[in-house]
Parts: sequence; C-alpha cells; structure tokens
Amino acid sequence: MDVGKSKIGDLNGGAASALCYVLGIFFNFIPGIVLLIVDAENPYIKFNAIQSLVLSLVAAVLVCTVIVPIACLIFMIIGAIESNKGNLYKAPVVGELCAKWANLPPVQ
Repeated sequence: MDVGKSKIGDLNGGAASALCYVLGIFFNFIPGIVLLIVDAENPYIKFNAIQSLVLSLVAAVLVCTVIVPIACLIFMIIGAIESNKGNLYKAPVVGELCAKWANLPPVQ
C-alpha cells in the first residue's frame, strides 16, 4: 500500500504512523488526534491515527481490567512495527471499524 508523505517534518507515512503508535503508548490518545487533524487526507495515515486513538481510548476506559490494556499495548507495538514497514495492520476487533471510519479502499 502506498503510504505517502506526512505533513509532519520530512517523514513518510509509515514513519509518521509508527510515531503515532509509539507516542500513543506514553501520551494516550493525544498523538492520534494530532496526526488525524494534520494528515487527514492521507488514508494510510488516517487509518493508523484512528486505530491508535481507538486502542488508546479502549485501554484508558478499561484500565480496571488487566488483560485489555496489555492487549492494546501489544496491538499498538505491532501496529508501530508494521506501519513503519508500510504494511497495513488491522488490530483485532477494532481494525475493520477503523478502516471503515478512515474510508480505506478494500485491500485485495
């Protein structure tokens, strides 16, 4: 998938998406919102920003459980690694919903 360029610095879309996931681990949903506002026209970056945002919010809301935040952390790490490679990683349960919200074209 074409990852395009980000408007943040001189980053390609994969690096910007990976940065969103990594910063989302430490700063919760804020990096997802910022990247979503700045790079809203790039579907690859938009999808990864939405997925990072949703995973951060799910982990924050369900923090009273132990398994869900750990699972969200693992999915965010996998998302960061895969998006840096330029691959499209859809997290279980929320990935398809995020792809729909980002208006991603279907992947063959």
